[in-house]
Amino acid sequence: MLQEKFLLQAFFPIKIGTRTDVSLHMQKLTPLFGWIGIALGIVTAIAAPLPGWGTPIAFFCMLPGFLFSSVYVLFSTRYQIKPKWINPGYVGMLLNSTPLIMLFYFQFTK
Repeated sequence: MLQEKFLLQAFFPIKIGTRTDVSLHMQKLTPLFGWIGIALGIVTAIAAPLPGWGTPIAFFCMLPGFLFSSVYVLFSTRYQIKPKWINPGYVGMLLNSTPLIMLFYFQFTK
């Protein structure tokens, strides 16, 4: 048990057991989740209409992108982080839902 605690402190330089240090650490990481969600959303939106391997790549990038965007929205709500202009989590969710929107569109317009 003691060795695991030292290993965790070696990789994560925050004090284990203190809530304020963990919350400050997550507040610093929260914008990173938003940017990763937007980046995967852009890849998803570009790959979705491509023929061949575009659709499987889009669906493969959609799940982690939607997850990162959801985590951003969760933490920004929890730690009351105010975005400057628009919430990157919502933009990432919209971009990552592009393959599903296209799938529903093509299914209903047949």
